[in-house]
Amino acid sequence: MPSIILDQSQAQLVADGGNWTTLSMERYYGGSAISSSFACTDFGDTGQYGRLSITFQGTQISLFGSSPPARASQNISVSIDGRAPYTTTYGDRFPPSVLQWYQSPFLPDGTHTLVISHIAGASLDYMVTTPGPSTPLDGQQRIVDDGDASITYIGPWLRQAGQYETGEQPYVTLPYGGAVHQAQGEGAIALFQFTGTSVTLYGLMDYSHLGLMQVVYTLDGVAYPQTYNVSLQSPQYRAAVIQRGNTVLFTSPGNLTAGRHTLQVEVLSLAVQMSLMLDYIVYTPSIDELDAVPTATTTTSTTLQAKQTGSNSGSVSRSGGDVPTGVVAGATVAVLVLGVLMFVCVRWWRRRQLSDGSSVSSWESVKKRDTDADRLRTADLPRAAPSMAEVRAHV
Repeated sequence: MPSIILDQSQAQLVADGGNWTTLSMERYYGGSAISSSFACTDFGDTGQYGRLSITFQGTQISLFGSSPPARASQNISVSIDGRAPYTTTYGDRFPPSVLQWYQSPFLPDGTHTLVISHIAGASLDYMVTTPGPSTPLDGQQRIVDDGDASITYIGPWLRQAGQYETGEQPYVTLPYGGAVHQAQGEGAIALFQFTGTSVTLYGLMDYSHLGLMQVVYTLDGVAYPQTYNVSLQSPQYRAAVIQRGNTVLFTSPGNLTAGRHTLQVEVLSLAVQMSLMLDYIVYTPSIDELDAVPTATTTTSTTLQAKQTGSNSGSVSRSGGDVPTGVVAGATVAVLVLGVLMFVCVRWWRRRQLSDGSSVSSWESVKKRDTDADRLRTADLPRAAPSMAEVRAHV
């Protein structure tokens, strides 16, 4: 089930404890991140630590950004819903890196408040929450990892896992979900279907190799060709950028009509050593509640149709039309009456057979009948030919 992505600039978030700064760069989701650089210097912690308070709905939350430099404290203090805080780490073996640096345990479905303190030098780019049955999805952007089963890959694709080098601070980044799908040649196709009003495809761009790459994005049958050109004059190449994540590869034009849509990605041509790398997809759903998401089961589809058409609880919408409640009740009564009549007829027939003495009324009579039948069948069987010993004895 796709998760909800929350940009740090749009979430219910309070950053305090010091003067958090905004970092504006293409490499961040949404183009910006916030940093607690005030809490760390070239010599280590300043003693003035940052604090984040985040309110969200769902069952789990994950935080993405960069871990602090190795010289800073790698421990943070976490409290959830006012409970006693516990200490954990960023989980980065070689800081600083861009990664998922915190994930909460699974929580009961509902509204929660996460408080993280003792932050020294870390940055926050975006958050991902896991929705629950009561989580409202209207207007909430949902994120789908490249390895999700809802994306179909056709042709030469390879899933590349692990960190990649950026060429800019921090130098090491882990893609969302820990991997990307990399097109290995021409004819590579990816298909994604969604129910919503917008869709954006994010990927990893490689600026270390010169050349052209041609890709066509087709949304509901409308083609949007795109050419990627890395040349000596490209700003990223001149700035010695190796690879850059969170790059927008395609975004749908305007607001789509609420409903089912299909996005297709096809690689037309690739220069030597160039590749299209898909990381994740973000879309805005047009369904209000999690339990109304259509599935392959008839029951869920029927429930969704009844909800969208405003059907009341007195009837259930089916492919053959609605069945009135009166008809169902009448059919039930008819079945009961027919069962009673059949029972009376069987009882009358059994009594009549007993009175005539023609019925088999005991297990002994049944056994005798079977024994007689076996005796008759045995008498009719042909006898076996006599043996040579029997013939000599008779002579």
